[in-house]
Amino acid sequence: MDLFVYIISDADGMDILHLSRNIMDRFEIKYKEKSFLNISNYEILCKAFADIKNDCGYKIIFSSLNHPNHDSALRNFGQKEKILLIDCTNYTISKISEYLGIIPSDDKEVENSKIIHHIKRMEAIDFAIKYD
Repeated sequence: MDLFVYIISDADGMDILHLSRNIMDRFEIKYKEKSFLNISNYEILCKAFADIKNDCGYKIIFSSLNHPNHDSALRNFGQKEKILLIDCTNYTISKISEYLGIIPSDDKEVENSKIIHHIKRMEAIDFAIKYD
């Protein structure tokens, strides 16, 4: 059975793309990779879901979605379709929240793209250090 690895991001996705390839290369298994980048609205996200649903095989999604509604829709889709989700953004937020003892606000969107990309990089570094 085929293995599909999907990259879903509302940014350019380069960091998460490199991270996913580095992780998957450790398993020395062939897989098909598909990227859905710059997800700017719910319609585009739904088109990605339709494309993913049409593939037959094992599925892993590496995601980095900053919009809470998009992230929630992805989690629901993954659970319904029995897809392994690796959510890099929420992992970073939970680690920072745990460290600082502050609960993040879900209704505030971070507008500064430098902060968003910095958070993604920190998450990737934390993940690499933990599992390397």
